[in-house]
Amino acid sequence: MSGLGWAEILIIVGVIVLFILIPRKLPQLARSMGGSIRGFKKGLKEGEEESADTVDESGKAAGVEEPKSADAKGVPSGKQKSKATSPGAAEREKRK
Repeated sequence: MSGLGWAEILIIVGVIVLFILIPRKLPQLARSMGGSIRGFKKGLKEGEEESADTVDESGKAAGVEEPKSADAKGVPSGKQKSKATSPGAAEREKRK
C-alpha cells in the first residue's frame, strides 16, 4: 500500500478538481460571492434600521422621550454620570 488514507485521497482529488474548475468558473464564483456579500450587508442594514424604528415607535407609545443630544456613552450633553454609590454621596459630590 502507498500509505494514503481516504482523507488524503479526498484532499488530493479536491485539489485536482479545483485546478480544473477554477480557471473557467473563477469569474462567475467571484461575482456570485460579491452579490451574496452585498445582499447580506444590505439585509443587516435594513434589519438595524427596522430595529431602531421599532424601538422609537415603542418608546413613543410608552410616552418615553429621547434625550435631545447624547455623547457616545449615552449621557446627555452637559451632564456627567455620578459615581456615587450611596444616597448621601451624590449630595457630597455636588458640594465639591
